[in-house]
Amino acid sequence: ILNDPGETRNLYAQKPEVVQAMQTSYDQWWDEVRPFMINENAPMPKMYVYRALYYQQLKKTGIPNWKPPEL
Repeated sequence: ILNDPGETRNLYAQKPEVVQAMQTSYDQWWDEVRPFMINENAPMPKMYVYRALYYQQLKKTGIPNWKPPEL
């Protein structure tokens, strides 16, 4: 990062051993975590909590107009 702070140069072809080590680590991590992803087919709620609270406030008191303070 010191030599290329903006990370503008792709070192993929110049550092195949680093690429392979990173790919191996990623694949191992993915194989470990994938079985724990049990919510993939979970049913979605009809209304999200914050959206429901927004509509509740809108109906009860309205949503005030607000502008950020000028700096």
